[in-house]
Order: sequence, then structure tokens, then C-alpha cells
Amino acid sequence: MMTRRFRPKADKLSVALVTAIAISATGASFAQTAPATDDTDTTPAARSQTGQATTLDKVSVTGSRIKRVDVEGPAPVTVITAEEIQKSGLNTVYEVLNTLTQVTGDVDNEMNPGSWTPNGAFINLRAMGPGYTLTLVNGRRMADYPLSYRGQSNAVSTSSIPAGAVERIEVLSGGASAIYGSDAVAGVVNVITKENYEGDEVRLKGATTTQGGGDNVTFQWTGGRSGERWSATYGAEYYAREGILASQRDFMDSYYDNPAFRGREEFVNNPAVGIRLYRYAPNATYPVGVPTTSNYWLGADGSLIAENAAGGAGIAALRNNCAQFGVFEPYNTSAAISNVTGTPNGCGFFGQPATQTIQSKYDRQSVFASGTYDFEGGVQLYGQFLGTRLESMTANGTRFIQPPGGTIYSPTLGRMYFLRHLTLAEIGSPQQILHEEKSFNLAAGLRGTFFSDKFDWDFGVAHSRFEYEGKRPWLLTGPTLGYFFGGVSTANVPGTTIPIYPNMTEEHLRRWLSPITPELYRTFADDLVTTGESKSTQVNFTVGGDLFDLPAGALGMAAVIEWGSQEYEQVPDIRTTTDYTGPDRAMGLTSTRGSGERDRYAFGVEFSIPIFSQLKASLAGRYDNIDGMAESARTWSAGLEYRPFSNLMLRGNYATSYRAPDMAYVFAEESGGYGTYNDYYRCRRDGLTPTSGAGNPCSTSANPNLADYRYQIFSLREGTPDLGPEKGKSFTAGFVWDVIDGMSLSMDYYSIELEGKVQFLDADYLLRTEADCRLGRTEAGAAVDSNSTQCQDFMRFVERTGDQDNRISTFWTYPYNQALTKTSGIDTSWRYRFTTGWGNFNLSAGHTIVLELEDQPYAGGAVLDRRVNRQYFDFRSRANWGINWNRDSWSAYLSGYRLGSLPNWAEDGRIDPFVIWNGSVSKQVTEKMRIGFQVTNILDERPPQDETFDAYPYFWRSYQVGAIGRQIGADIVYKF
Repeated sequence: MMTRRFRPKADKLSVALVTAIAISATGASFAQTAPATDDTDTTPAARSQTGQATTLDKVSVTGSRIKRVDVEGPAPVTVITAEEIQKSGLNTVYEVLNTLTQVTGDVDNEMNPGSWTPNGAFINLRAMGPGYTLTLVNGRRMADYPLSYRGQSNAVSTSSIPAGAVERIEVLSGGASAIYGSDAVAGVVNVITKENYEGDEVRLKGATTTQGGGDNVTFQWTGGRSGERWSATYGAEYYAREGILASQRDFMDSYYDNPAFRGREEFVNNPAVGIRLYRYAPNATYPVGVPTTSNYWLGADGSLIAENAAGGAGIAALRNNCAQFGVFEPYNTSAAISNVTGTPNGCGFFGQPATQTIQSKYDRQSVFASGTYDFEGGVQLYGQFLGTRLESMTANGTRFIQPPGGTIYSPTLGRMYFLRHLTLAEIGSPQQILHEEKSFNLAAGLRGTFFSDKFDWDFGVAHSRFEYEGKRPWLLTGPTLGYFFGGVSTANVPGTTIPIYPNMTEEHLRRWLSPITPELYRTFADDLVTTGESKSTQVNFTVGGDLFDLPAGALGMAAVIEWGSQEYEQVPDIRTTTDYTGPDRAMGLTSTRGSGERDRYAFGVEFSIPIFSQLKASLAGRYDNIDGMAESARTWSAGLEYRPFSNLMLRGNYATSYRAPDMAYVFAEESGGYGTYNDYYRCRRDGLTPTSGAGNPCSTSANPNLADYRYQIFSLREGTPDLGPEKGKSFTAGFVWDVIDGMSLSMDYYSIELEGKVQFLDADYLLRTEADCRLGRTEAGAAVDSNSTQCQDFMRFVERTGDQDNRISTFWTYPYNQALTKTSGIDTSWRYRFTTGWGNFNLSAGHTIVLELEDQPYAGGAVLDRRVNRQYFDFRSRANWGINWNRDSWSAYLSGYRLGSLPNWAEDGRIDPFVIWNGSVSKQVTEKMRIGFQVTNILDERPPQDETFDAYPYFWRSYQVGAIGRQIGADIVYKF
């Protein structure tokens, strides 16, 4: 953290304020300020006591284009230095940012290897969403990640930023569109790369986990040279990391780890189905079938035997069939029947998830450089470059095979339901998804002064590009259906969505129930290739300086004229697109595709106004116009800094913000995919009570077959240009107080509101509301007008089979401007630096508490209180802390963070908070060499226990660090 400007000794005001805050804010803990590591006090008070000059250079701070002497301004900014990153033991920028207490929002991470962006690393400030944090490199925009986050929207991934290139990271919390334009709604993350470096330094670090897997090595080289008119800084980083599979963690390597099963002989929730063939008896619609509905299994002699066959022949066939696959196990699907003493009726794949990654395999090479050249007349040429190539691997648990919809009809065999999982032995290896990313950020320009150095000017051009290619193995429809079902379907059974397979024979049923070989698998599978590219270009001219003197000081000003462009293209394998009809189309997989580009231009102005010696105001305004946006954006901000005493600053800032409609929301073409959803209509129609827990969509004392109410459904979505801008406003107010010499405290209230937030209609909300409309009442019993426009739309968006089952066949979602999102809370931070005979100490602590987090999807509709709603997994509080000590050639650093409680999976309580401790110790061996030792997750904490979390992996993805466990590492740094 940058050094506070004010550090006087305690006085009566200090004592009074300490007492007041202790009474009013007890238990609020502290805010997220990273601890400083520089123990030299360079404040004005310290320099005056030693006779040093008190003149300070003006610096640029994120959130303003006006250079200033004061580090603290009207809006709070958190600074994390390169030294702090190195001492933390963390390896990536994402890991570092994820310890900030402002990061209260849930986000996909490496615990989601099957997500749309399994290799992305996104930050979610204030739980507003990843796209609402503006991420900059040296104050300039980065290109978005080429793949859509959750298949919907664009956001910047920090995966391309090497930690070794970072000089510091500045994080501004709150709206800043009046300075930076679109996306600066929840805050700004500005990564400042190294420059003005002299000499060379190399760092080599190795680390591993104590539970197995995750071995990693980091090599960093930073160097710099300078001459009479020039300077150059350069560097490179290599980071390689071994992946970690779920099979390497005994608490999450199988469905036996389900807490609902712990200590019981029966399963409350079933494992993955290993293999199943369910045959129906005939009826009027399906005139062909077996005598009685039953599961069928492959006997030892190769015959098809019904599960309900007399004399136990069916059970024997089930056990024989399971054993053929080696990893399948017989079990009973009923929660009331013991798996020990009862008879099995299913063949389960208990270890199915164990082959998925919980931490990706990484291989990343990065280079960075910056330089300046001074011309005659005070003009300087500057340039900056950051480039990264990243190869990584993620792996899903082995996938299932199922014909479209699961249920089919054969004119000779009848109506049947199919489902099976492939095993590692059948595939030959885990289902590895390979990712290759290439990115670079380039900036160059000229800067100088005019009017006798009274004004600064800067003309700069920046370009950022991100390229992606991914390869994943997948089954192809034609070969797969040909082998297992005799070919593709030719039509549907009249009046239904059940496909007919005319060429199917009993031989195909035997194939279905028998293992395949890797050689056979490769005949009906292929690598699907997805590519993507995004670009961001901007040209800006900035001028700033002091306009004239006022009685209380100089009136500062900065103005900017800016032009920029955005481009993105996401190109999935053509075999995954919804309109591809070839026999080699991907089976059960569709992808998001789209492309578009748009230009923008903007101009803005900012003022720093000294009203009197103790009060300063700041004003900023900006105009933005973006192609395709329904209206231009006019944003402004106003802030105040009041210093009634030399050791106290009161501050406040109000700002408007906006976000242009997301590129993916506007330009995305039709895409779709299969997902498992709750059918709330069928559930309530049958007199059951819905819950949103993924493992139990309908509860009843009989515990019905969950497949009746939660099943695979195909959904479609598409972008639209008919979207308006998202308009926000934010307010912060607080104080910065130097309590005593070396101790400072700050507290800030924040409030953010956003109207018109764009998002796809939530599938769960759609299906819940569709059920309300069809039944004419809500789950709580309130009347619903089925003829309303919303009800008619929602019932039209959900297509059902129309037969007696009336299951969902397809549903559609679309992007729209949500009515309102708002959040508020309090950030608190505390620092104390002191010296004893035992050495120098630097203590810090931070805390964020969320007071409000609400969404209103439709104007005039219900308000969803996400802060207390047990269906949402955003943190209501976060804290962090650090203790830094150094003495002579030794230094040590102990830090930690706390994630507040989350709802439990059953939605009837909350689980315990999660606390992680990290530490490091280092010694300066010689003038040029330092060695260090680091431990993250010192106590080897596992994810907090939730006895109701009955869906794999049995804990929430935010606790990934608990799944990885303790990591230990050592490094050596050498300067030359």
C-alpha cells in the first residue's frame, strides 16, 4: 500500500474518534488494503522532523487524469505492490486479486472445467459481474477474452498478465465512466508494468502441494538500462504448472463422498448412471414393446434379460453387466433401500468425476518491455509491450452418451430410454481439452510540456489483441448413432417428439450394453476446434496542468479526446452449430458463435478545484458515442476532500457510469446446448413442493424418481441489437484518519445502482414463472394472470411435448435490459507501522460488508434480495490481514483472508466462514542474493463442511483453494 501522506501524533480528536468508531463499528473488522512493505516513513511530518525537504512529486493515481501530490483522493484506491505479490506466495495475478475484499461476487474458475471459458480468470467486484469491472494495463484497455463468459457476455481475463511484469496493481472501487468510459461500473483494475529499472534480476521459484499434484516452477527475469536520453526496461517470465485431478483428492474423488450418503447404506442422491437400458410396455401411442416395463441387462451368455425376470436372473444379469466395465457398481436407486441388504436396480459410475481437473495444467511464456527516448525541446517518445503465450489443459469427467432426448422408438423393439457413461478404459485417456492463447498489449506515443512546462500533453496509440484456439474430443452423431442404433432417426412418432430408429435390432442393444475399445471410440469421435479473436484499439490525446491560481491554490485541469474500436469473432467448430446437419455433427453439443465490430469516440474534461485550504473539489464530465448504441452516454462525477485537521480527511464522490451493450449480447448468433433443469410445472402439477437445490427439485415423503422432474433439456439463445445502454450511478463517502504516528484508519460507504443491466433471461426464473403462468398461481399461492403479456411470452418460450407426459422439449432465452441492480456496503481498512528492538513491523487489516444486493428483473416486478436469498452464492462479507516483519537481513510475512458464510445447499441455513492463512520468510544472503520460503494455505484447510451439499463436488466452486490444499515453495533471487 502506498504511504499515507498524514501521520501526526495522537491528539484529543484522535482519542474521541477512536472511541466513537469502536462503539459504532465493533465487529465490522477491516477493509481490504494490502500491507505496505516499505518501512521508511516518507511523510511530510517525518521529513520535517529530520530537516528533509517536503516537496513531493505529482503522480497519476487510477481514477483521475490529473496528477496530484496526495495519494488519497475523493474515491478509495487500493494498491498492491510487486513485493507484496512476491511475498504472498501466490503465482498469478488472478490469485492475488481474488484476495481483495471487494471481490464479493461468484465467478467461474478452474473448478468448472466444463464451462464455456474453462481457461479464463475473471474478477467480479461488488458481485456486479465480471464485465462490470474495467481492467486496464498501464491505463489502457485490454481486449476481451475471445470466448463468451458462461456463453453469454464478454469480459477481460487476467490469465494473460504475468505476475513478474507487475510493478503494482491499483484498484478503484466504484463508477469511473466519467474518466474511462464504458465498463467502469463496479470499479477499475489498473495493472502497472515495470519501468525505469536499472540492472538485472532473476528469480527462480519452485512449489508443490502436500496432497499431490500441482508442481509448478516460475522463472522471472527483469532488467533495465538507461543512457543520457533513453531508458529501457525488459523482462520475461516462464510459468509451468502441473494439473490436479479430482482423483488426487480423497474427499472428492467419487460419489461416495456425498455427505448425504455418509454413514448410510442407501443413497439419497444417485451417482452418475454407468449404463442403463429401460424398455417400456406397449400402449396406444407406442404399439410395440416388451411384456412389462423394465430395465434390461446383458446376461453372462450374451442374452438380454429383464431386471424383473423370475428366479433372480435379472439381478444376476445386472451384476454381470456392471462387472464387464470394471468401474461400474450395482446399487439401488431408492433412498429407502439398503445397498448392502437390498437388491440392486442400477449400475452406477461412482468414480465418474475423478478424471476432471480441479486445477488446470499451465505452460505460459511472457515477455514485456518499456522504454523512453528524450528529444530536444522536452518531447519524449515512449513505448510499452506485454505479450503472452499460454498453453493449458483442462479435463472433464468422462462424458455420457445418449440419443437426442434420451427416449427413442423402434418399430421392432418398442419404446426405450438409453443412458451410459464412457470409461477411461474405453476412451484411452481423460477427456483433455487443450487451450492455446496468444495475447499482446502494445502502446506507444509522444508526450511533453508547453507554456513553460505549465501543461503536460500526451498523444498515445494502443492496441490489444487476444487469440484463442481450443481442441476437445467429442462424439460425432452419425457414427455414434450408426454403431449403437443402426443409423440416425428418420421421423418422430406422430403427435410426439420421440424419434423413430427403423433399423435398430437387438444386436444394437447388446452393443449398447457392452464396453467398447479405444480404437472403436476413435472411429466415432473427433477433435472439435474452436477459435476466437478479440481486438481493442484506442487513440487518445490528453492535456493537463494548472489553469490559474485561486486563493486556495492552483485550479488543475485535464482533458482527453479519444477514439477507439472493438472487434470480436468467436468461431466454433462448424459441427457444433445449430444449423449444421451433416452426419458428422457433434452429438449433443452446440456452441456460441458470433462476430462484430464497432467504433467509439469520446471527449472528457476534469477539474481539481481548491475551494479553500482545507477543502478541495473534483469535477469530471465525459461524452461517449458508440456505434450501434441506441443513445450516446453522458457521464459525470463530483468529489470532495475535506481536511478539518492535519490528520483527518473526509471524502465523498458521486459518479454516473454506463456500459455499452455487450458485444456478445448484440452480435451472438443462435446457439444452444443441453443442460439439466428443474421442470417446476410438472413438479407442482403432481402436487409436489419445488426446491432449487440441484439434487432435489421436488420434495415429498415418497422421494419420487427425480428424473421425472429434473432432466436434460435443449435450450436455444441468440443475441439482439435491440438493447439499450446500461446506466449506473455510484456514491462513496468516508474518511482517512491517521490516528497516531504510524497508524491509519479508513472507512468508506459505497452504493452502486445500475439500470438496464443486460443479461440473458435466467433459465430457472423462466421455468418457475412458466409454471406460475400455466397453473395460474405462484408457489406461495398468489393468483397469476395467465393471459398477461409476460405469461404469454414465457409459455411461448417453453415448448412442451403436448402428450400425457408434457415434458419440456426446448426452451428459448434472450438478452434484455433488466430493470435494476443495486448494492451497497462498507469498506474498512487499518494499518499500523512501528519499530521495536525485535525489528520493524507493519500490520494491516481490511473488511468489506455488503449491506444490500438486489436485482429487479422487470420494471414493476418482484425485487430479488440476493444478499439474503439462499439461492445466490455471493459473499456478504470478506476480510483480509497481513503482518510484515523485517530485521537486518531477515523478513517474514504472514497474511490471510476470510470468506464470509454462504447459504447451504438445502437452502435452510448457512455454512461456516472459510479462513486461509499464507506465509513466507526470506533472508538476504548477500548483497546480490536473497532466498525465500513460502507456504499458502498453511493449515491445509479444506472447503467448509455442508452436510446438505449433495451435488458433486459437494462444495461451492469459490473454495477451490481448499480443494488444492497446502502448497509449499522456495525461491532464489539474484541481482547482477
